[in-house]
Amino acid sequence: MNEKGQTLIVVMMVMIIALATGLVVSERIISGQRRTTTLDSSSRALFVAEALVERILNYTPSTLDTYITNNSCGSNCALTIVGDDNITADAVATLAFSGNSTDTFDIDVNKDETYEINLIGYSGSAAIELCWDDATTGDNPSVYVTYIHGSASPYTMNKYAYNSASTLYSSNGFTSSAPADGYSNCFTITAKTGPQFIRVRP
Repeated sequence: MNEKGQTLIVVMMVMIIALATGLVVSERIISGQRRTTTLDSSSRALFVAEALVERILNYTPSTLDTYITNNSCGSNCALTIVGDDNITADAVATLAFSGNSTDTFDIDVNKDETYEINLIGYSGSAAIELCWDDATTGDNPSVYVTYIHGSASPYTMNKYAYNSASTLYSSNGFTSSAPADGYSNCFTITAKTGPQFIRVRP
């Protein structure tokens, strides 16, 4: 009787161990499949988005201007790719002007780095107001700007160097900026014919 009871306990323990092992293996397989599915979906989404951007970049500037002005580009701003497994990936783009005469164009530029802003298509009769805030660390950064403009090569280059309004180092030959539009520091670049780009370096 004891031997049968011991056999039953051993059998139950073996079953419990087998069940636990099976659950662990199953959980790992399911987790692996879930990760694979997530990675596959992310790759498909990235692929179709990049493909749509590449297609849109082939349109002429005038075509893009028309799309933005009419607030519609229909199927030209949408792309669907169907894989061999019949899974579809969709991407839709929304176009808008950025950095015109009334909207701000926000950028983050780190110390000693240079950021270039393309101005092609920007009105040659419009001035550019460049503004920045003092750093949260208490630093008062100065800004060095190069403005390239002209109707054709060779282009003209103008340089601007401005201190922050509250700088303690006014002897460096830079012009002083002034607070404006809710920013700690601003200065205005006068209108130039044929704007090409500006480079900003704090």
